[in-house]
This record gives sequence, structure tokens and C-alpha cells, in this order.
Amino acid sequence: MPSFSATTDVVKFVNENSQFPYDSTYIGKSDLPAEHAESLFNLSDGQVYGPYQYGDYFALSRSMGRKAGAKARASHILISFTGSRAQPKEDRTKEEAKVKAEGILAEVMANPDSFTMQAFTASEDQGSAQKGGDLDFFGPGQMVPAFNDFVFNNPIGKVGLVETEFGYHIIKVTDKQDAIRLATIAQKIEASEKTSENAYTNAVKFELVMNEKSFETAKKRS
Repeated sequence: MPSFSATTDVVKFVNENSQFPYDSTYIGKSDLPAEHAESLFNLSDGQVYGPYQYGDYFALSRSMGRKAGAKARASHILISFTGSRAQPKEDRTKEEAKVKAEGILAEVMANPDSFTMQAFTASEDQGSAQKGGDLDFFGPGQMVPAFNDFVFNNPIGKVGLVETEFGYHIIKVTDKQDAIRLATIAQKIEASEKTSENAYTNAVKFELVMNEKSFETAKKRS
């Protein structure tokens, strides 16, 4: 059986040897286990890291590639209207909402530093308004299409107006982040009296056996 680094069918290898199925999601550095994040995030395509201990599991991770700008961060100011999916602070028509949103956009374009205060005072997305409009990092498809397209198709610093079913959004793209896709084999560490002191030694044995045998065999021998 080929090793994890040599196999040509990584998905099958993971699904046959791990307690968790293969996950094709691209993940940012901030979403990785903190103590291993640097090493995992900097893997070259096809490179294997581990074994490493993550909680109650021994794990081996193989890089399946990197995607530039796969995560984005944005802030917005939402101006909704009566009948939209968001509740406006006052009754207003769609036309009135657009006029108000265009007015705020003009102010923000003239004075970029005013964005945060405008979000605090005018935005009708109460959750993000309390954070100056910040929505933190998100991946493709997590926002409604028009919002998603504006953020992922524009560079950091871009400000613009977008209409969705929630109303009118004044959006500012604040950051973008590369992400990686990992194939990870994980197996739960069996408890024993010397688990903590033997963990690293067992992990090294586990790695060596993985070069020639299946993950299950490695587990039994460690």
C-alpha cells in the first residue's frame, strides 16, 4: 500500500484510514489548530505534516493546494426598506432607501474615516452595526450572491453600493486571505497510564509505519 505522501488517490486514502471523512473546504490560517497553524499553512502542494497531536487525536495532514483570496473580510452599512428581508428602523419605500444609501455612500467616499460611525448610527444590521459594520472573514457562497460577488470581485479598500433582498448595502472590502485545502487522517488516541509521556514516541513510530503499512496497522503498532 502506498504511503500517504505517495498515494495518487488521496480522498480514498483518507476515507479508508481516518475517523473523519475527507473535507474539500478551503480554510484560512486562523481556522487551523493554533500550535500547528504556521507549519500546516506553509505546506507546499502534496507535502505531509505530522504526525501531530490535536486534542485527543493523532493526525497527519497533506496539502491539497492553496487558493489566493479564498477568504474575505468586509464591513457594510445596511439601509433596508419596508417589505425587504431586514426590518427598517422606520417605514420607507425602496426608492427612499436607495436615496438614503446613496447619500451615505457619497459621505463615505468623501470621508472614508466616517464609515465606522455611519455603521454605528445608520446601519439596520444590528449585529454588525455594533462592530462598526464589520462582518469578519467569510468564504465564497456564505453571503447572498450580489454581496458575495462584490466582495470577491473587488480589491481590498473598494467601497460600493449593492442591492440585495435585505436592502441596500454600502460595502467596504477590508481584507482578503489565502486559504489551503488539507487532507487529514485522524485517529483517536487510546488512553493509557503513560499516554502523555509516550505520545510523541508513539507518533514517531506511527509515522514510520505509515510509510509502508495502512493507518490502522500503524495505530496498532504504536
